[in-house]
Amino acid sequence: MASASMGTGQVCYNLQAAVDADHNLIVAHEVTNLGHDRSVLAAMGKLAREATGDEDLTILADRIYFSGEEVLACEATGLIPVRPKPLTSSGVKRGYLAKQDFRFDVERNVYVCPAKHELAPDQTNANREDDIF
Repeated sequence: MASASMGTGQVCYNLQAAVDADHNLIVAHEVTNLGHDRSVLAAMGKLAREATGDEDLTILADRIYFSGEEVLACEATGLIPVRPKPLTSSGVKRGYLAKQDFRFDVERNVYVCPAKHELAPDQTNANREDDIF
């Protein structure tokens, strides 16, 4: 497996587990030597379906499992994948704020940045009253 902190590889294994959300029991597991989780969602879903016998299985995964190919593979076999989109903005790496850093205040109809400045949804660079962003 690749080691991001050392820039090298290490002899390791990656454990994948499927857990029944109703009973909090591991229903399937797999050990791989892949250094990422992007290509195992459909396979783990199939193992969980075999173990539970549930044909209408919904798979809940975190963002590191995001892969268009895996989503299509799940849907082709009747599995329903639910996972957040990965954070792909290169601006975050350059120090810019990302969309999830802003909070929307419904009552006042404004976005609030971490520095507590406000921006109306229809406000653009051309019609801003001040230069807070």
